[in-house]
Amino acid sequence: MADVKSYLLRVEAVNLGNFITDSDDLSTIRGAGLLLLNAGRFLCGRSDVEEGTVSSDGLFRTADGKKWTYAGRAGDIELELLSAGASITLLSFQAAEEDAEQLRRAVADWLRTGSGSPAAHPGLRHATFAVELAPMDAEFSESVQQSLMRVRLAQMRSPNVHFGPLGSSVQPDVPAGFCDIDHKRSRTVNLKQQAGRPKQLDGSSYAAATDKNYASQATHYRRAYGRSTKVSVYQMVARTDAAFADFRPAWEFEEIGRRDSWRAAGDVDIDGRDLYGEAKNKMAVIYIDGNRFGKLLKSLAKTADEYRQYDSQLRELRKQLMQQLVTTIQAKPYWRVKPCRPGEDPMEKTRIETLLWGGDELIWVVPAWCGLEAVQFFFDQTDSWQLNQTRLTHAVGLVIGSHKSPIRSVVALAKELAEDVKRHLPDLGAEAVARGEIPAETEDFQHQACGNALAYEVLESFDHLGRDFREARRDLRFPQMSETDAILTAAGLKQLAGHVAALKHGGRDTPPIPLRRVHQIAQVLRRAPLLAGGKQGPAGAERGVQATAYDKLVQRIAKTTGGGPAYQDLLNDPLHWKTADRLPAKWFHLLELWNYAAYPPRDPSPGTAAAPPPQEARS
Repeated sequence: MADVKSYLLRVEAVNLGNFITDSDDLSTIRGAGLLLLNAGRFLCGRSDVEEGTVSSDGLFRTADGKKWTYAGRAGDIELELLSAGASITLLSFQAAEEDAEQLRRAVADWLRTGSGSPAAHPGLRHATFAVELAPMDAEFSESVQQSLMRVRLAQMRSPNVHFGPLGSSVQPDVPAGFCDIDHKRSRTVNLKQQAGRPKQLDGSSYAAATDKNYASQATHYRRAYGRSTKVSVYQMVARTDAAFADFRPAWEFEEIGRRDSWRAAGDVDIDGRDLYGEAKNKMAVIYIDGNRFGKLLKSLAKTADEYRQYDSQLRELRKQLMQQLVTTIQAKPYWRVKPCRPGEDPMEKTRIETLLWGGDELIWVVPAWCGLEAVQFFFDQTDSWQLNQTRLTHAVGLVIGSHKSPIRSVVALAKELAEDVKRHLPDLGAEAVARGEIPAETEDFQHQACGNALAYEVLESFDHLGRDFREARRDLRFPQMSETDAILTAAGLKQLAGHVAALKHGGRDTPPIPLRRVHQIAQVLRRAPLLAGGKQGPAGAERGVQATAYDKLVQRIAKTTGGGPAYQDLLNDPLHWKTADRLPAKWFHLLELWNYAAYPPRDPSPGTAAAPPPQEARS
């Protein structure tokens, strides 16, 4: 009898860019991400809606949802699920070497061809999976690392794009050409003549897209899955449907960013003014990535049981985040949208789209006026996240632009911004140490308060930066700003948002400042850096000759708006940058985010109006 050994089976989807973000179609992107998120659950016979639901439709069988068995040639092989989330599934089992290899091949064939009984979801055939084994005769962390190395080698040997089974049947009425959606695979399906097309939650049909008539098999399966399971990502992550009885996310980017007659009940104008100004008809794309979660798990999990325990803790944290998110945004009128299409159910929708949710990555699309609020909400909810007393932090990239912007390039830019945060974590940490926010002896800055940080871009009149990322970022910020000045930590974002609200809406002793004055101050600071003179505190400090124009302008604004010394102190406050020479950074962020922060100024009841801001005497 062959020797029985312990093995780690790693199933990982690779080359994700050519399966998830290879098009600008919202349903296709959503469907591809959800298919990969659920791939491990399909394999193990779990439902794609409620994680606790056990099904018999997987390659592996289970009786209790805890242990799985595979019918091998030499008998049943019992497997333990360590992790099934994002695009990676990890299982451990014991078997002879020959049986272990046969199991690996069976899983790979099941995903690649969809053959077997029961068959895999047909959409998975068009993704690229690497299925590899690693012996567990050494330390568990070494087995995990070895499985990862084998997957990376398999990825380099695999094609970038998986076209699925060759010779796929083409419907007779489909003309030759490339898919109207991904523009790289051959057409096989007529989207306009699909029997039993998915319906919206209200039972009505989807609006026909005149430019999306013919699709490839890969696009068809991803798109159909994305449309039919739009709400299930929220139910699956939260593992309940109780909180989602009345939850309907928006179906299109237009519904997320449009205003006009799309406003929900309670979301009203104040004194005849549209509160959202330049933010309307725009969306905010938020990409969130954990800081070295994989490295942390590797260092903490010494055994398979510990790995399973930590994975379970992370899923519980994400469950609480999702439940709190839905509960919070559903209660706010400016997060809701009123359906305006003929024949559509009148029930209001929520202005949010979750494009990706898995592992330590997620992508949200929200209205432009809710982008900063959503990021701050995430930072607040995850501030206490820990594994074994080690803080979990995230890098965030935020892009604000038109709801018609190509989502593929916008997501790519948001990812670059998050990577920019990760690159500058040591510098952000050193500055936090200098401000006394974290201990001086800190080394792992990614696990400190400064690790929760945001980099953003506002695309006012263009859809992408269009050239070298770092060069474009350098040209867009003020010349006296450093690279870290363009990044906001969680504490800095909260302080800046409060500052915008105080300047934008005014307070008891501080009248609101017009936007044109913000432009004037920013122009003065861009032309006249505050580096020639001293660097003392904000009010009455000696700053040298170059700061004279700024001081005079601040005094004139305080006089014409009716503010006194307290108002000047408010304008001169450098916030968390601490010193007056960093004032250009504050005003740069104020200018960039003025139209997208501090909404609404108050939460009025329908039909009520607030007093308009005082008129400034022009000077």
